[in-house]
Amino acid sequence: MHRIRIPVSFKNALTVSLTGLCLWSAASVSLASDWVEEGVSDIAPNSGQRQPIERAPVSTPGFNSGSGSDSGADSNSNSNSNSESPFDTPPQMQNQNQDDQTGPDSSTSTSSQSGNTHDTSKPLEATISTVKTDYRRPSRFPGLDGYANNVMQNAPMIPLPQKDEAVNPPAYKSWLSATHAGITENLNRESIIEVKGKWDDSGHVLHSFGIPCKRVSPNELGDTNLDNVYVVVVNCAGDLPTEAILALRRYVGMGGYLLTTDWALDGVLKKTFPGYVTWNGGYTESGVVDAVIVDPDPRLFKNCPPTAFWKLDKKSQTVKVNRPGEVRVLARSRLLSRSDPSQFGILAFTLDFRQGRVLHLVGHFDNNSDRAFNNALPDPAPGIQISLRQALAANFIVEAIKNGRSR
Repeated sequence: MHRIRIPVSFKNALTVSLTGLCLWSAASVSLASDWVEEGVSDIAPNSGQRQPIERAPVSTPGFNSGSGSDSGADSNSNSNSNSESPFDTPPQMQNQNQDDQTGPDSSTSTSSQSGNTHDTSKPLEATISTVKTDYRRPSRFPGLDGYANNVMQNAPMIPLPQKDEAVNPPAYKSWLSATHAGITENLNRESIIEVKGKWDDSGHVLHSFGIPCKRVSPNELGDTNLDNVYVVVVNCAGDLPTEAILALRRYVGMGGYLLTTDWALDGVLKKTFPGYVTWNGGYTESGVVDAVIVDPDPRLFKNCPPTAFWKLDKKSQTVKVNRPGEVRVLARSRLLSRSDPSQFGILAFTLDFRQGRVLHLVGHFDNNSDRAFNNALPDPAPGIQISLRQALAANFIVEAIKNGRSR
């Protein structure tokens, strides 16, 4: 047997090469491990940028903030949302790891404010805050968090009214004067635009409050100058042409206030602000349910009881929240939650969009759709005579007037 002699110089070169290869492999593994620890994928689908790893979804029943849809009627009702809106659906807010348990005195920063969070891994962004100084209760899921659930559980169940009560315009004017003295002085009817609807008549109750307004048709809204308008009220059913949808989006984005009722959820809000809220496919029955304030906004619920009643109309649309934070749930019903596909029983919410704000009522602003143009009120709130939904809407309109006068 013959031995092959390898020169010493070749053996030394081979040793150096193998050592370098081992060091390079170790460094590559360490680098790959760093990317995983930072939560970044090196291969981003359909993008030249690295994408963050998704967090685990929240376990709150009936809530889905991702891009998927709920099962059943909800998925059917929302399947064509992009094609119906003239705007692209904004990115969905990522799910959080846990529900927010903060109360009214918590110092947690609110997600309803625009701008940067405390995530230092992302570059700073210059944005316009939706609310300059947000006075509202800090929460990542306002109206849907642990605080709201505790309020719902502990709120008393007041016996529902058994018959309508006659509430005349002097009662509405008295409440408004006691709550916002002098607010209607020098108020121009051109400052409040009411868009005529098929099922609701907000102008009737605005007249009862002594608040002047100008009524326009859905086709006229797109050609109406909204630059000096404090608030636009869109009645159910909210069947608006594309020109009106574009006008409302621009108006709210520039700081305007928008009040919508009932079917305007699907007819107006889904198209004007796609991706924030949608109709979940559920309908209500006609009747009165309990109403609990779950996000105690001190301005919108001024001179309002914390627990009251709420008149729902036959086939009022129930709500699915897609972007909590920008959407703040104000009032919920335990009775409605039993039949609501989303299980929250949402009665009212606000939506922050750029510099403006939207309030939506499940149901109507007027007294009673079954008996229009009269003073019969099926859901007067304890202690204030008028209904909670009407007091909430009136406070929102007052905020819009104050905001408009300060511009």
